[in-house]
Amino acid sequence: MKTRLINLWDAFRGGFLFIPTIFVAFAVTLAIVVPQLDDRFAAQILAYSPGVRMQPDTARSTLSSIAGAIITVTGVVFSITVVALSIASSQFGSRLLRIFMNDQVTQMTIGYLVGSSVYCFLLLSIIQSNVGLDGVPHAAVQLGIVGGISSFAVMIYFIHHVAKSIHVTTIVNVLGDDLDASIMRLFPANHDDPAEDVSSPPQHDDEQRENTQDVTIHADREGYIQGIDMDTVTSIAKSNRLIVRLRHRPGNFLVRDAPLADVSASEEVTEDDIRELNDAIIVGSRRTPRQDVECAVHELVEVAVRALSPGINDPFTANSCIDRLGAALSRLARRRMLPPERYDGDGYLRVVVPAVTFPDVVDAAFHQIRQNSTNQVSVVVRLLENFALVVQFTDSEQDTDAIVRHAHLVRDGAKAEHPHPEDAETIDERFTRVLEAAGIEQE
Repeated sequence: MKTRLINLWDAFRGGFLFIPTIFVAFAVTLAIVVPQLDDRFAAQILAYSPGVRMQPDTARSTLSSIAGAIITVTGVVFSITVVALSIASSQFGSRLLRIFMNDQVTQMTIGYLVGSSVYCFLLLSIIQSNVGLDGVPHAAVQLGIVGGISSFAVMIYFIHHVAKSIHVTTIVNVLGDDLDASIMRLFPANHDDPAEDVSSPPQHDDEQRENTQDVTIHADREGYIQGIDMDTVTSIAKSNRLIVRLRHRPGNFLVRDAPLADVSASEEVTEDDIRELNDAIIVGSRRTPRQDVECAVHELVEVAVRALSPGINDPFTANSCIDRLGAALSRLARRRMLPPERYDGDGYLRVVVPAVTFPDVVDAAFHQIRQNSTNQVSVVVRLLENFALVVQFTDSEQDTDAIVRHAHLVRDGAKAEHPHPEDAETIDERFTRVLEAAGIEQE
């Protein structure tokens, strides 16, 4: 349940509805509460601040002008937002609109402007009622004036922020930070942490294999697996004495009626068990980085591949993406990979899920960039330089072999393009650095 709530929270706050709605609700509250306070403390307010006194016609005219001006500013902000989204979609891909939709400055700017206009409109409706001296809530009107003036400052800052946010360096850094956050969230433990080894062998393996039957569960929905509620799956397996072997992991595309999991059970698996297991798999129309580290990797890769396309031909952007990928993989190499087995508190094997390995992430990070950069010497050199960096942090033969294998692929692909002898010498020199960092003698 916690995983599903987190997924819903990510979907709900990732747009232009949640924060603006909060601002509008706060504005409505202010429009109700402040005039009442004004009515209660009107004499004190005018005694200490006589300059706030206004005639009803003046107050209504002022609020009308402010509300109209804020609406105009709001229209400008919406236009700028749509233009920024259009540029981002055409330049970097529509899948990266997520980072602009999640931008809190944009959300808060829209919320502040809409909330300010709503406050002024609501205040207009009570100006001629018996509120405060002369039928005017003076402090409330002054608050509306402050909101109107500050709206222009908010718009100026928003324009400054948008100009920075559509810069390619900012986008690459945001995507790199998202990738780092995914790594820290999904692989929290370092190799050298004294934490208990979660991959310890099962304590009741022989006992669980007795008198069991295998049942294949099929999916009842279609889409990308955005997350697996592992607590729920483990709880279902424990309460029904099952062993659930999932066939898919977050990020895989699930086809309706395709095999979802193999269940080993000592008793008959009921329809309720099948439905609950299906409900524990969160499926959506797109991939999300919450439980899918390769999704965050692919977003950086997409920017790099688009930059390497003949229509754009921007190797500098591709190199920036490669640097962030190399830095992230250097951190990932020091993290402890989660094992596929999950046990309950009593040491019984309950769930087996396909695990993400370091070579899997390396393949996701570099295959497409390599395939699109064989004729770009600067990108090939940057790839090999990052391989030499990452391989210094690998501590298993499998992880080191994954980096060295990609180094061979990059070098061989570049050599097949018959680069200039001087470029070929540079490529060979960077390739030698990779082998030296991996502790491999030159062939």
